[in-house]
Parts: sequence; structure tokens; C-alpha cells
Amino acid sequence: MRARHNDIQRIEKTMSELALLFTQLNEQVVYQEAQVDRAEVGTTDVVQQTTDANKKLDSGIKSARNARKLKWWCLFLVVLILLIVGLAVGLYFGVGPGKNK
Repeated sequence: MRARHNDIQRIEKTMSELALLFTQLNEQVVYQEAQVDRAEVGTTDVVQQTTDANKKLDSGIKSARNARKLKWWCLFLVVLILLIVGLAVGLYFGVGPGKNK
């Protein structure tokens, strides 16, 4: 009977220690709740900022491609104009009025 009584007391002591442990755990959860909330808000902000940054990067890439394409078109036009001017000057001086003599 005494062994049974000791076992019950040991179980009772273990239960009270377990209750104390859960109380301390609850206190820690309450204590760190604000930090967890701030971390969650920060994570949400990072996700939103990353999404916005990706959109801006896509826009920047598209703009850079358009600018590069515009530069090539400008180069093509300048070369074409130079060819036309060179051809006109060459025809004028090569076959022009002074060469018929």
C-alpha cells in the first residue's frame, strides 16, 4: 500500500512539474508573441517588395531591349544617309557637268 501511495505522490509531483512547465511555456509564448508578429509582418513586407522589384526588373529589361533596338535602327539610318550622300556626291563629281569635256 505504501509503494502505491509513493507512486501516486510521484505521479502527482510529475503532474505538478508538467503543469509548471506548461505555464512557463505559455509565458514564453506570450512574451515572444510581439516579436513573432513583427517577424511575420516583416516577412510579408519582404515578399511584397520582392514582387514589386521583380516587376520593375522586368520593366527595366524591356526598356533596355527597346533602347538597344532603337540604337541599332539609328545606326542603320545614319549609315543609310551616309551612303545616299556619298552616292549623290560621287555621281555629281564623277558623272557631273565638269566631266563631259
